[in-house]
Amino acid sequence: MRQLTQWLGGMGIIVLAVAILSQLAVGGAQLMEAETPGPGVSKLTPHIAETARVLWLAYIGFTLLYIALLYGLHQTGYAPEMDAYNAIAHGFTTLPTGGFSPEADSVAAFSPAVQWLVILFMFIAGVNFVLWWHMLAGDRTALINDTEFRFYLGVVTGMTLLLTAVLAVTASDVGPDPGLESSLRHAAFQIVSLTNSTGYASIDFDAWSGPAKALLLFVMFLGGSTGSTGGGIKMLRWLVILKSLRREVFTSIHPEAVRPVRMNGQVLDEEAIRGIYAFTLL
Repeated sequence: MRQLTQWLGGMGIIVLAVAILSQLAVGGAQLMEAETPGPGVSKLTPHIAETARVLWLAYIGFTLLYIALLYGLHQTGYAPEMDAYNAIAHGFTTLPTGGFSPEADSVAAFSPAVQWLVILFMFIAGVNFVLWWHMLAGDRTALINDTEFRFYLGVVTGMTLLLTAVLAVTASDVGPDPGLESSLRHAAFQIVSLTNSTGYASIDFDAWSGPAKALLLFVMFLGGSTGSTGGGIKMLRWLVILKSLRREVFTSIHPEAVRPVRMNGQVLDEEAIRGIYAFTLL
């Protein structure tokens, strides 16, 4: 039951209700904006109720694919412990970035093949689902053209490589198999899990060295993309902050310059930028 409630809450009970609320004229668009504040959400379809259905279809599709792949690893012998129940339970808690595993050792109870698959789908869950829908609808450049996705991919990749290097120095941190693959896998797993606030673990990272744990603490403040199921402050807000700070440095050197902050080619409203600063500070 807990896995099911996490799965429903992942895309949002509010988004699920929008299809009904919008017909009752009680602010469906405002509810959608509050729950999924990603760029372009309201432009997917002409009607907000249809947009909610579109997002849910993408969410359900990824969930079913993920469950099938997990159980497929079990069937092929790569994951003996990943039976049908575990496949469904983890499918219902990975896509919503809930991280509730039936196993006491979390995903550490499963094979490396399972852990790599969980990494992939935790990353997918941290991407704006609007972009996934555009990809599935045939726009193959939707991801690469999105500024926030490129930032998200760059941050996750950079933090993973940095943590892998730290773990390579303290090889005992990654258990009895301190090879490069093990260090990279555990680094990628913890970075993606904590960035998106999923909470899964592939190893007891509390036993890691101080620098490794400090890096994990840092990524906990990042968050997934807007319009994703990931928690946290969200990548888009950090990106806007970095862009506005760069603008402040530029205008301090060139006081007469007018340099708006842009995201995906669109100029951001100054009031929205101030709101992002206030939210992040709080």
